[in-house]
Amino acid sequence: MNEGTFLYDLILIAIVVISLGAGAASVLMAIGLNRKFSQDYLSDYVYYQILLVVNGVYNILGIEAVKFLIPNLESSYPQLETAVKFLPYLGLPFLITAWYMFVKICSGLIGKKLSGIFSLIYSSFMLVVFLVAGLGILNTLHRDNPSSLNAVYLFRFTLIILQVLTMVIAGYFLFIKSKQVKSLLFKKTVLRFGLISILIQVITLGLYLFHERWPVLLPFYLIIYFGNGKIGRAHV
Repeated sequence: MNEGTFLYDLILIAIVVISLGAGAASVLMAIGLNRKFSQDYLSDYVYYQILLVVNGVYNILGIEAVKFLIPNLESSYPQLETAVKFLPYLGLPFLITAWYMFVKICSGLIGKKLSGIFSLIYSSFMLVVFLVAGLGILNTLHRDNPSSLNAVYLFRFTLIILQVLTMVIAGYFLFIKSKQVKSLLFKKTVLRFGLISILIQVITLGLYLFHERWPVLLPFYLIIYFGNGKIGRAHV
């Protein structure tokens, strides 16, 4: 191991530690806010932060760790390469549940509760897309070479569709339904929450899509993803 590689690994480990610390801080901050103000949407905010951290540890750090420990994955362990390409899909339920909690937060901020019909339709749609995407990914991995990028592209397409849909629904509550909020000060708080939260989601989605092409983006991706709660502390 040369000095440059050792230094890079050391920096990467430091970034991972900082990211996990930021994730823990985001969860603790959410718990503190919930204890202080005891609002239903803050309880949802706690679960939202926990689910994001769990997904991050499994779906981001876990997969990156496999790639780091086995650099020549495709040529040395083709079956493991297939499994690694399927792992992000298995972590999708964490994100789907987190997105649902985010929508609940947005509706709760303006004093609305999600109806049972909405929750049923939302959950059913997400489940159908999840299952269809899983079958498509498995079929792609079975039909193509394990190192084929088709499964990765299919997962990313599914992720984009579901996250954009969630942001549109959340935006409806934050920017349209919030007009019903009588307090001008609280309305500004809701709008600020919406702008910052959705901006963070757009940035993290973009960093996720491009960090493999440009590895220099990985540290920014990790820190922004895990530290989203601290970054947007003023918006709650």
